Amino acid sequence: MKNLFLIVLFSALAFSSVFAQKEGMKKVGVLKDGQPVLTLDKQELLKTYNKNLEAASGIVGNFTDVELIATGDKNYALVFRGKEYASSFYVIMGRAQELLAFNKVSCSTSECSQEVRGCVPKFEPNSDEGSCTECANGGKCTKTVSSSLF
Repeated sequence: MKNLFLIVLFSALAFSSVFAQKEGMKKVGVLKDGQPVLTLDKQELLKTYNKNLEAASGIVGNFTDVELIATGDKNYALVFRGKEYASSFYVIMGRAQELLAFNKVSCSTSECSQEVRGCVPKFEPNSDEGSCTECANGGKCTKTVSSSLF
């Protein structure tokens, strides 16, 4: 009976850990032949994010393109680009080659918008919100936190 109790307890803990990891995550793409591929409707995604970022932080990004890019070993970013601004979300690989974005935290900039690794979200263990990487040129990077940005 004690063994059964331990099995149930560990199963519950494992389930709650998986659930916590998925909370705030949204499927945005898949990995095909080793390349990240966006699976959401680009126009709808751009429309929603432009509206939500302005409401949450006052940034008028006027984003016209969105793409998934590799930022490191099994780490990716969902990057929105406009004429002046770039804004990005942290993306991880889930099960079955799914790419999941943490859609509650974005990092935006107009001062280093052409840098691939500048002003992107990063997460440390035991961090709920993470932080933004610094612009290599020292430019300003704005972190926006909301219940859901896209």
